[in-house]
Amino acid sequence: MEATTHHTWGGMKNPLNFGAIRYLLVGVSLAALDVSIYLALVAGGMPQPIAQIISRVTGAIAGFLAHRLFTFPSDERAMGDATQGAGYSALIVWGVLLGPAMVVSCTWLLGGWIFGGKILSDILLAAQNFLILRWVFRAPKSDDDAPTSDTTPEDSG
Repeated sequence: MEATTHHTWGGMKNPLNFGAIRYLLVGVSLAALDVSIYLALVAGGMPQPIAQIISRVTGAIAGFLAHRLFTFPSDERAMGDATQGAGYSALIVWGVLLGPAMVVSCTWLLGGWIFGGKILSDILLAAQNFLILRWVFRAPKSDDDAPTSDTTPEDSG
């Protein structure tokens, strides 16, 4: 089967298949869920670091499925499901461990603005995650991606 990442759109690779726009759509949805849970827990008196962990873990399961099926769709995978799950889980654990320090630091940098600190820390973590998830959910290289002998590297972009 041909991987869905090789479709073209007007002779160009479809930008939706690169994952960036899909990542943004999924990310905004997950961020809304995450921020809602976080703010509700903090408003209820929970300490920021604990609220951050709970809100992150809650979105992790939905995030894995959304990223695997929608953000980085492919009929073929370079890594198996278990390996992808392990890679995604490792990234989530890293985010859960780094998140509390990030949200507290960003809140401090923004003069105690809790909402702004949460948003800034999430933007920084999201940028890191996008780069890593492109690798975790990558499709195997196909012969279609390799330049042929009658093309130059400039022609293959």
